[in-house]
Amino acid sequence: MTVNGEHDDQTPASSARILAAALARLEYTPPPTLRIYPGLSHVLSPQADLFAPYGADMQPGPIADIGAWLAGVLAQDYSGGMMAARARIARGAAASAIVAAVIGIGRVMFERRLDSEIAALFVASAESEPVQRWLRWAQVVGKEIPATVHLKQEWRFWQAEG
Repeated sequence: MTVNGEHDDQTPASSARILAAALARLEYTPPPTLRIYPGLSHVLSPQADLFAPYGADMQPGPIADIGAWLAGVLAQDYSGGMMAARARIARGAAASAIVAAVIGIGRVMFERRLDSEIAALFVASAESEPVQRWLRWAQVVGKEIPATVHLKQEWRFWQAEG
């Protein structure tokens, strides 16, 4: 099964269509399934257009579709030979898809939680004059939160005598 958000800014829906067509030509059993979800992003959450930021959490529709497809693939019984080999490959791919989905969803949830904690810290520090003074001195007031920070550190170790 190939799933894609219509407004996916990392993997265009056209790429999913090309992949599904190529898999269909290979005549796999079960046949490939393609789902393009209108208005959803790379993480299958609502997104107004291709360049808008990601919206809420992954929508329940794609999750239900993936679960139903997976249950159908895992429940099929194939006879021996090439069909059995293809079924084992399909089951392995399905298991890999589950692992990838769990990792991906976990990462999105972690990043959202981290963003909310950062926002909460900024709100909590808004009333602290020492923090506000440091933020003004650091010239970060009114600027975007950086996505990447590169640090350079120097260390000196002093050994005690004796």
